Amino acid sequence: MLRLLNNWYGKRLSNRYASAVKARLTEEEWLELLEMSRSAQGTDPLFGTLTQSATSLDISPIEFARLTRTLTTLRKSAEFDAAMTPESILGNPALNPYRRSAFRLLPSELRSTLMLTPIVVTPRFRFEGFAGRFRCSHRKLVEIPFGVIFVLRPIAEVSLGTYLSDSPEKSSALSAHLDALRLLATELDAATPSLFSAVIATIGPHCQARLGVAHYAHLMGIFMLLHELGHIGRSLDPR
Repeated sequence: MLRLLNNWYGKRLSNRYASAVKARLTEEEWLELLEMSRSAQGTDPLFGTLTQSATSLDISPIEFARLTRTLTTLRKSAEFDAAMTPESILGNPALNPYRRSAFRLLPSELRSTLMLTPIVVTPRFRFEGFAGRFRCSHRKLVEIPFGVIFVLRPIAEVSLGTYLSDSPEKSSALSAHLDALRLLATELDAATPSLFSAVIATIGPHCQARLGVAHYAHLMGIFMLLHELGHIGRSLDPR
């Protein structure tokens, strides 16, 4: 019941944002967003694997069963369903906790403009973000891959854990977090669900309290959006 209520409220907030932004787009810009979503889904190997049918997968029955369980779990979230649907490219609830907080921190003289900048979530399991333009009009937009939400917690775990473990009596915990940091640094281009699993397994029993990690992850999600919006704000600010 709580999951359903959370999904409903998240969809309501994200749909309100999507409607306000879409009302300012031309038909050509909207069609370009739809094409962006479809092409991203087609070029991401992991996303493509998760969304294919059983008859088209050349993998073992055990591996297919594991992927099916992963897909079933993901499908329980409104965020994944939105990523699966190109028409929801502006309305993914995954960014609600970060988008609203980031908007509050924008400079007052740029807030009204930047709040209506399209922030789109594309179906890719990557850790990256882009501040770009529409090809048809050169209007600014921000692109965030869906997979970003899988890597915010591992980065938070490593950041908070390294800080809290920096003492001689916690040398084993510090070593584990530094190993996870090296993993993040060398494998940041990997598919984010795989990176998530590898980092958490490396840290093992030294994972920190959930509340502190959640706060760190939230702050990094906000910074991610502010960073991309800052690129756009610099081009708008006449100073």
